[in-house]
Amino acid sequence: MKVFKVYADQCGYDEYSSFVVAANSKEEIMEHLHVQDQTPSKGGREFRFKNETVDFRDDQFDIHIEEVDLNAEEPFIIDSSYNAG
Repeated sequence: MKVFKVYADQCGYDEYSSFVVAANSKEEIMEHLHVQDQTPSKGGREFRFKNETVDFRDDQFDIHIEEVDLNAEEPFIIDSSYNAG
C-alpha cells in the first residue's frame, strides 16, 4: 500500500480540508467517492472507507490526490489541517 493526501482547493470553517489515506492507487481511492444529494445546501462529494466518511462540498472546487513520498531521510509531517474560526 501507498500513502496519499487528499485535499480540496478551498474550505471554510467547520469543513474538511484534507485527509491522509493508505491505498494501492489513486484509482482505488476514487472508487470510494460518492456524490451526495445535489440540492444546494447538501450537494457535495464524500469518500467512504468502511466506517469512516470524509465529505467535501461542491463549492470547495477540485479534489486533489497526491502520493506521499515515504523515502525521506528526515522525519516530516504527512498532513496537518487547522481550520477553526
